[in-house]
Amino acid sequence: MKIGITGPIASGKSLVASYLSECLGIPRINADEIGHEIIETPEIKEKLKDKFGESVIVNNKVNRIILGEIVFSNKKYLTALNRIFYSPFRSKIIEELNRNDNIILEMAILHQYKLERFLDVILFVSAKKDIRLNRLMKKGLSKKEALKRIDIQSINIRSGDVLINDNFTSINAFKDYLKKICNFFN
Repeated sequence: MKIGITGPIASGKSLVASYLSECLGIPRINADEIGHEIIETPEIKEKLKDKFGESVIVNNKVNRIILGEIVFSNKKYLTALNRIFYSPFRSKIIEELNRNDNIILEMAILHQYKLERFLDVILFVSAKKDIRLNRLMKKGLSKKEALKRIDIQSINIRSGDVLINDNFTSINAFKDYLKKICNFFN
């Protein structure tokens, strides 16, 4: 079974993906990690420098903090970043999906990359805005930066997605909920 896990920033995708991966005993693809690999390729670094300026490259590495400040300040910059990444990123994800009969793909922008046809089921993880805001602030973002990142994303549930609400205030309560989901797949 190939399971996609999507949803907006700080909704709980990683917790769902890691829990189900462990529970079902199947590998997991973290799209962010693949993105971090691709961003450091010479071709992508050059395109990022051309589009966003020299400041995004420091010591021949992409400064993701500076890049994040740029792309999360304006939707057109986020769209430009996704255009730069689209082909190599999508190709790498498809390669990984094709390599495994059973796998979990954790990817916020799964639908934007048109990966539905490679998956058997898509779980959309959702959480209230205030909960997501608190999670991002606990990770070190200021309230202003966290709100910018939440507000600029346009990730919505699509027809056919299975909704998982992560409005739990305790991780243990959410894990109890995830046990039921895992039992469904077993």
